[in-house]
Amino acid sequence: MEDIDLQNENNKSMGLAIFLILVVATGVVFWVWGLISKGTLLVYGNPPFTVSFYKGLDYKCEVSPCKIKESSGIKNIVIYKDEYKTSTQQIDIKRWSTTEIQLEKFQLEPKLVEVDSMPQIEKKIIYKMSLDENNGMQKLVQVDAFGEKTIVYFPGSIKMPIIFGSKNAVLILDKGSSDTPAYKVNVLTKERQVINLGSMKDIKDGVWSFSGKYFVFSTKNSNNLWILDDNNRIKKIDLEIDLGQLSWTYKDSLLFVTSQVLSDNNIEGKYGKNYVNVLPTNPESTYYSFGEYHPEENAYTKIDINEAIKNKPSNLIPIGSGNEIYFEAEAKKYKLIIK
Repeated sequence: MEDIDLQNENNKSMGLAIFLILVVATGVVFWVWGLISKGTLLVYGNPPFTVSFYKGLDYKCEVSPCKIKESSGIKNIVIYKDEYKTSTQQIDIKRWSTTEIQLEKFQLEPKLVEVDSMPQIEKKIIYKMSLDENNGMQKLVQVDAFGEKTIVYFPGSIKMPIIFGSKNAVLILDKGSSDTPAYKVNVLTKERQVINLGSMKDIKDGVWSFSGKYFVFSTKNSNNLWILDDNNRIKKIDLEIDLGQLSWTYKDSLLFVTSQVLSDNNIEGKYGKNYVNVLPTNPESTYYSFGEYHPEENAYTKIDINEAIKNKPSNLIPIGSGNEIYFEAEAKKYKLIIK
């Protein structure tokens, strides 16, 4: 009987030993496999930045390229950099090999700050129609502190001129004629064109872009704004705002603020990834969004701001190419820093 008990004890010990050996062997296999199944990820960018994996593991990168050893397979990573926009992407790390990625240029997170003063707006250029007594022709003249400078002559008679002028371009409507003719004048080349008015017969007001290529205007019979381009084509755009909620940047993009919904359309283009569709006005909307309309693409991009704007901004003044935007809201002055 004692021999049987001893044999049972030996069998138990042997089974336990085998179990422990299997556990250790399994652990070793998994440990070795974890080592040999890894790949190398080289991340090129402007350090410092952080690469974060789905499992919560963060790699702080102080140099470029940033070398990361990670298990192979398809991974979703998030790239962080203080005060810059967060980006995400999917990568495929190959076993026993090196995968390289080049990060796009980091974009500053837009920042809204209150300021004490606004930049001075350029003095408005004044134009008027005048009669040249020497030849009896009408002429468009620019009025300034030094007198009047002739821009171009007109052989016909403009009975009731309505003038929308800028440094580089002028639009003249003749409200005194039955067919309401219109003339477009290039101030620099002193050329004039007769253009087909179309919807411009009922124009209320308008603003030229800095280059004189585009003219945005409102009409009496439409909630939408309209654009006249450098080929004299007239297009209705999706913006349902007044002219006080927009301003041209020096790169000929139309900066605007609206309570309309700006919905993502997952398009990427010349102006980045924030392309949107502009939906009709929702009367119940109480928040305002900033965006840009790009006439050459007939497309819209949104300017992301983390802070909600509940008061209607006005008097938009972009600085430079639009990297800083000043505006007023509820008797306060603000500066929006984009990049």
